[in-house]
Amino acid sequence: VISSLVKSGVIKHLITTCEHCTDSEVMCNISATLHSIAYDKGDLSHVDHLVEAGVLTVISKLPQKWSKDDTVMVRLLGTLLTITSNREDICELIANSTEYGDIPLLLRGLLETASSDSVIVETIEVIS
Repeated sequence: VISSLVKSGVIKHLITTCEHCTDSEVMCNISATLHSIAYDKGDLSHVDHLVEAGVLTVISKLPQKWSKDDTVMVRLLGTLLTITSNREDICELIANSTEYGDIPLLLRGLLETASSDSVIVETIEVIS
């Protein structure tokens, strides 16, 4: 099912929608959907599809918009954690390149400015 969504462009559209979304409930639902795709039965090709569709770039930009909404931030960080779990290649790409945005700088910024324990905890989980 997910491969057909990728081929039809639905996943790319979903990721693009994140950039323009202004409703926190909708943003949480989109993030939960991306998380489910990344976690789908351990199929790592789904993570590759998300990365190719630009999910890391979008996630790196969204905290500027959603930093005051703890629920959205925790969801976004949870999605990032799922995408990077068990993927040394993606972790190295994030650490050594700004091709998908400066995610290490984003994480540092969250640790320095977050006022919510849940956002701080989720940020630490992503870092570790």
